[in-house]
Amino acid sequence: QSSLQKLMQQLDGHGFIQIHKSYYVNCRYIASINRSSLVLDDGTDLPIGRAYLRQTQEAFQVFVLNDI
Repeated sequence: QSSLQKLMQQLDGHGFIQIHKSYYVNCRYIASINRSSLVLDDGTDLPIGRAYLRQTQEAFQVFVLNDI
């Protein structure tokens, strides 16, 4: 198991989601999501891997609903 995988297991349940093979983000900093990328609140545009699109959308919706 890689160091990144170990770190992400520790952060599980704290709002972090994997959006790409190489990217994890904290849901609280996502400004918007479209079909192939997401934009963080600082304007950073990150790609969403095809394999991660559905789980990214679902995780963000759950985060937003729980944060209200």
